[in-house]
Amino acid sequence: MTRKLTSLCVAIAAMITVSACSDGTKEAKAVASDFLNAYFATDYRMAAACCTEDMSKTLMEAVEDYYKMEENTQNDVKDISSKVITTITSVQAVDKETVVVNYDIIVPEEPKVPSTMTLKKVEDSWRVSEL
Repeated sequence: MTRKLTSLCVAIAAMITVSACSDGTKEAKAVASDFLNAYFATDYRMAAACCTEDMSKTLMEAVEDYYKMEENTQNDVKDISSKVITTITSVQAVDKETVVVNYDIIVPEEPKVPSTMTLKKVEDSWRVSEL
């Protein structure tokens, strides 16, 4: 009887652990999706809000020239970028604080580009920390 009870407790603990991990990866996947949607909509400030402080700063420095462009050139960039499709292919928990998201970037008439981003837990929220 004690052995059955021990086995049951171990099974329940395993289910709770798997459930907690999958909830974390779901949250991380949602943040990754928000980041990709904002980035390819050229809403770089919104994309930066999905990032860690360091990554946000790096992103905004990288797109600095975009905000200096004339409006018609910005619109051209938006048109091109809006045709990009991203598909998250997997989310893997590295540990409780780190998740790796694999995704494909699909541009019409081009081969898909497999890509990866890392998300870190920052004050109970997932944030993109590396592209």
